[in-house]
Amino acid sequence: MRNQGQHLGRPGYEILTVIRLGLPQELQRSLACTNIIENALGTVRLVSRNVKLWRNAEMALRWTATGLREAQKTFRRLKAYQQLPILRIALRELIPTGINQNPCAHFRRPIDMIFHG
Repeated sequence: MRNQGQHLGRPGYEILTVIRLGLPQELQRSLACTNIIENALGTVRLVSRNVKLWRNAEMALRWTATGLREAQKTFRRLKAYQQLPILRIALRELIPTGINQNPCAHFRRPIDMIFHG
């Protein structure tokens, strides 16, 4: 039987869980819910629903960005927003530093793309 990391096409990597990160309870509760991402992706689908001809990946990225900007208008602050630096530190400790093989390689590490800094 394969482990989850192999199933995802990344041998040796485990799936990150909120609990495994050892975050404070309030932050765990905020991040354990999938509603945040489901609502954002629902807005992306709504914004791009009339696009019939997807020319290339860049076009898909532009429409996704447009949908996420629209979804951003409805975002509310996490109750545990002051604990986000703890999440940043925990993720940096888990992400290997030599994996900058992506279009966002100008960031020091992929996690910097999210937290800008």
